[in-house]
Amino acid sequence: MDTTKWKSILATRKVYTELAALARIEGRTISGQLRLIFEAWKQENLSKRDLQLLQSEVEAVENVVVN
Repeated sequence: MDTTKWKSILATRKVYTELAALARIEGRTISGQLRLIFEAWKQENLSKRDLQLLQSEVEAVENVVVN
């Protein structure tokens, strides 16, 4: 697995099963379904300031991983 592009995450069996079923129903991969759910959650729950903070934290993590 190309770890510069993909990472593994843990989920309970119940969450995984529901995510896999939803992905299959909607014709997506599991990772595509998770990405869609996460993007929708961010838009609904984070303020503009929260999104800016998240972006700066993502950049900080990426700099640590690269260096």
